[in-house]
Amino acid sequence: DIQFLVHLTYGNKQLLDGHKLLLSGLSTSKKARDTMSFADVFRPPNQDVISIGGGASATTCKCYQKMTFCGYGVYIQPMDRDKTHHNNSTSSFANENDNNQASSSALSPVVPPEEEFDLVKTISESHVNYTLWPTQAVDQSNDPYCDHPAHDPSKCQQWDLLRKFISKNHERNYPRLHELVLHHRKGILLQRGWISRDYAGDTKEWIFVGLSQRTIRRSWLNLDQVIAECDRNFYLNNNSTSTPTKVICTEVNIEKTSTPLEQLVLHRSMNVLIGVHGSQMTQAILLPKHSHVLELMPWIPPYIGGAWTNSLDSPTPALGTTYHNTDLNHIGYPLDRWSVPLCEEVSKHPRNLSNVEEEEKECFMSQENINKFLQLKRDFVIDPKIVIGYLARFVLFWEQDDTRFCDVLKDRLDDDYVLFNIWCSNIAAGGNATIEALSAMHYYHVKAKDGSFHKPE
Repeated sequence: DIQFLVHLTYGNKQLLDGHKLLLSGLSTSKKARDTMSFADVFRPPNQDVISIGGGASATTCKCYQKMTFCGYGVYIQPMDRDKTHHNNSTSSFANENDNNQASSSALSPVVPPEEEFDLVKTISESHVNYTLWPTQAVDQSNDPYCDHPAHDPSKCQQWDLLRKFISKNHERNYPRLHELVLHHRKGILLQRGWISRDYAGDTKEWIFVGLSQRTIRRSWLNLDQVIAECDRNFYLNNNSTSTPTKVICTEVNIEKTSTPLEQLVLHRSMNVLIGVHGSQMTQAILLPKHSHVLELMPWIPPYIGGAWTNSLDSPTPALGTTYHNTDLNHIGYPLDRWSVPLCEEVSKHPRNLSNVEEEEKECFMSQENINKFLQLKRDFVIDPKIVIGYLARFVLFWEQDDTRFCDVLKDRLDDDYVLFNIWCSNIAAGGNATIEALSAMHYYHVKAKDGSFHKPE
């Protein structure tokens, strides 16, 4: 078995549950759930620093038959299962028959019996050996379609393979996952009073919509209002003689979880994840198959950095790329100035109507407001209509319409939405499209010379 020891190069950073969860999904090792920080090897539990005479305490030392340092390069290397070892400057690979005494690169799978893990077999046969990479470099692979910009990155399948691989391993590492998900979904419905305690169903008649919240910074300020509007539009307004549209919106906040498993259950319980662009939205890769993601893209004026977070002619780097060509339906929506509650009075009542933007800039960039305005720290207000419209016109239609024709789906939403990655059918009207007949399509917006974007014709 392999023990993950992740080295965080920043001394003030620590290995979070989200890191452990995603890393555990990248290995079929039985110890994958016990991912640790490299620093944890040299200190006992619940202590940050151990120093005796300038060194580590003897009681904190551990012996390893072999330790491989890797992960400092960015690559996906060919896998040669016929050789016992495969070494280069950054990795070491050993097959599963080496008595578990040699370790692979930190995130390379120890391949189990092929008849038990068809997905791992598929990945092995495609000569891919995964290692840890930053998201902006995922296109550096042996897949010719991923070698951006020389080839066509729209056909790159690496993120889809990775998502399936992680999902397969999580199901193996947590054999009670489906049971825990059902328990969690029932708990949400019971808390709302929308089912009784004698409910014996599997909750599949419900669409669970997770609204991704952050506590410390970049918080969704009116999330409770959006949940109330969701309830009013999809449940409370249905009279008692009709079957209500079974949609339930609920908060998803990983900062309120205490274990990696809790984060996994939280996301696997959702059918839809909606949130402002940020690292918390990477957890969407944990969603069930053919789930939906709405990425709310922050408003970025030209005088501050971060414009890459609201590109509409390609998936957003470091987030949208992780959904590319996966089975997820990924849609983006660029927020406007009114998503930022700062300086509203200046915008509504400017001193000079012809100079509103300059007065706003002066207010935003003032010493009092600057730290609240920068994209990495600002809080947001989201118009409930953005969420309700998306759910009503796209998600419910996709879930209830058996045809899922591309020509129909691409025009279901207002022009402000961009369909980065949707699953639909190109079968001619009148045909019947099964899930198996769907494929990923991309309807990016077109960037004009003046920098504006518009929906493709």
